[in-house]
Amino acid sequence: MIVIAQCLSPVGRRNRGLMDNRKEREVKDVAQNLMKGFPPPSECQVTKANWLSFPAIRWSSSHVRELLPTRQVSVDRSKTRILSASPLPIGGIPMTDRDGSGCSVEQLLDRTFTDAIVVLHKSKIVYEKYSNGNDSHTQHWTASATKSLLGMVVARLVETGELDYDARAEDYVPELRGSAFGPATIRHLMDMRVALDWSEEPEVFADPNSPVRKWMAALEWDVPPKYRGPINTYEFLVQTRAVAPPGERWQYASPTSDALGWVVERSANRSFTSLLSDLWSEAGAEESAYCILDPAGKAFTTGGVCATARDLARVGQLFVDSLSGQPRGGVTQAFVKDIQLNGDRAAFAAGDGTKYLECGSFRSLWWVYNDEDGAFRAHGFNGQFCYVNPAAECVIVRYASRESGDDPHDDRLVSEIFQSISSFLKSKSL
Repeated sequence: MIVIAQCLSPVGRRNRGLMDNRKEREVKDVAQNLMKGFPPPSECQVTKANWLSFPAIRWSSSHVRELLPTRQVSVDRSKTRILSASPLPIGGIPMTDRDGSGCSVEQLLDRTFTDAIVVLHKSKIVYEKYSNGNDSHTQHWTASATKSLLGMVVARLVETGELDYDARAEDYVPELRGSAFGPATIRHLMDMRVALDWSEEPEVFADPNSPVRKWMAALEWDVPPKYRGPINTYEFLVQTRAVAPPGERWQYASPTSDALGWVVERSANRSFTSLLSDLWSEAGAEESAYCILDPAGKAFTTGGVCATARDLARVGQLFVDSLSGQPRGGVTQAFVKDIQLNGDRAAFAAGDGTKYLECGSFRSLWWVYNDEDGAFRAHGFNGQFCYVNPAAECVIVRYASRESGDDPHDDRLVSEIFQSISSFLKSKSL
């Protein structure tokens, strides 16, 4: 999901490169003053109109519920999984910066505006670091990593017989009949195999009549003057149109997960947040989470969950546990193996997915590395990740609030950090 919004200051202009020291200090000075004062100065205010821009996102990523309507994802604390600490010198692992110079993991994390990172190895915290006012209790925005959580909820409903991968969306939600999503199967929705009249490229946002601007207006995030379009996600989804039959193409489109979320809530007759609460408790979460709502009260299942880094790591640990013969939370070995093995690499490459993950594929709303470790990840706007490496018995959650929301170069750099950490951990297991 790529969003263009007015920046608070010239330092927020789009820039693919890492910042120099002077500019970095300037940004930190601005970010430190966001929402300070009663009221804050206008140049330091964060609102629904600018919360996705930089440097506003430095504050908004960890204060979403102060800007937008949300609903809590509850947790049963009697099931909390205690994460013991066994620190390892991960911050000092050598890396190579974009300019070819040597640096460390910790230096690269700092330079890419990392707000939080938690590394689990064999269920223990081996590395943990917070910055930008975040700590172990901060419920940070996960953005499109939410989609992967939705995929896990769907898998649980398939296991209980409440959903069928081969059934069509319109079988559960008749209102979707005639839309792009109506004839698509649940499997199509899970794998982003619905081709819409849709683009999330930056230049499209200049057109107030483009589908992506109407989608944002339906969320009440960016409403153009004299807007007369859909006023909530339900209205937007029923108006979508396909440009190819379901299954023909791979297209990463955020409304696809919105449609799947509607199917999930209708089929289970429960809210997404209630269903996610079950998963949260079974993962052993310590804190509640919460999810953004649209104007009609629909959970923003494409990118609305906010959670602590530790709790998202606990969710990732479910996959490692399952492959080691200890399945919990409805994460079966069959589900994990299906993610690892059954993504369509050719369709992914044809759909430009390799811009974000070279040699990758996409299955059940997870991004798949197709490497010897069987790694996969949840991935969200602005650099949010939950990386799972079963071979290294490793889970890494990284939250960020960087300058450029959509930055494949930065994403590849962070992916290299994950892989270096995994290699280090595998060497410790020998």
